[in-house]
Amino acid sequence: ANSVELRQLAERMAERQRDAPERYHLILDLDHCATMDSTFMGVLAQISNRQRKDTSRRMTAVNVNEQNARLMRTLGLDRLLEVHRALDPAAPPPPPPAPALPE
Repeated sequence: ANSVELRQLAERMAERQRDAPERYHLILDLDHCATMDSTFMGVLAQISNRQRKDTSRRMTAVNVNEQNARLMRTLGLDRLLEVHRALDPAAPPPPPPAPALPE
């Protein structure tokens, strides 16, 4: 169920930003994600491909544990999205979220 909900959320966000795609960049915090199944990783690939198509940028995954980083490398997901083991305090902060669009 989490995979379906994540995909739906990402699709809604992308649709809301359709007229200004440069205003969205998905950053997924996997801090509480102990492991991932193939369905979830497929959804990550779909979301990242959609963002790259819309914005020319890759989705970012942060706080990825070693097991999940290994799975992502093995399946090539690290070529589709930016994978960071932890948030880097020396790195510049991600761009601020875009203002909410009226519904």
